Amino acid sequence: MSQETTTWDAINELSLQVAALREDFRTATEQPKARHRAESDRLTPEAVRNTKFVTTRLRPGYWEEQVDAFLDHVEIEVETLTRERDEAREENARLRAELDRRTA
Repeated sequence: MSQETTTWDAINELSLQVAALREDFRTATEQPKARHRAESDRLTPEAVRNTKFVTTRLRPGYWEEQVDAFLDHVEIEVETLTRERDEAREENARLRAELDRRTA
């Protein structure tokens, strides 16, 4: 193998490494987006539970335990709010039906 071939191989390898570093840097400097498989834009306990956060290599990421603890809290809160909303809707429907019955 000639010196020229070895030099070109080294240049090609460095070019690949630079391209990979550019991609890592681009990913690291983008706003991370949590990914979930929600069927709609509505936030559900399942969507919170299934959320995945992007990890980065060039800068410190989030502390995984903190993110997990936060998601646990959010999940419980969303469940509570969803239950309270559903109860309020049921009570509203019951009161409307009672009102309709009394005014009929």
